[in-house]
Amino acid sequence: MSAVLQREIKRILVEAAIAAPNYGLSAPTQGLLNALPALGLDRETRALITAMIRFGLKKPRGALKALKGIDNEEAHVLRRSIVECLEEIDRKKRAWMG
Repeated sequence: MSAVLQREIKRILVEAAIAAPNYGLSAPTQGLLNALPALGLDRETRALITAMIRFGLKKPRGALKALKGIDNEEAHVLRRSIVECLEEIDRKKRAWMG
């Protein structure tokens, strides 16, 4: 298999894993998440993808955990989005509880 084809397959798998939670496909998403280490991605890329998938699966704390030790612009933006989501959840809980 050519290197170009291998890269395209990896890209498609990653895109599918990130998009799948939006369609309620939790089980296939978890399977793709488990397969990430086999794709041979570098540590930062794998961490970012893992965080995006976990966030899509409504596991924001798991997403933050995946970003631990990653210090680049993409991680900062994603981390900020996740924290804002958690803060919004907390605000809604407090408002609901009165």
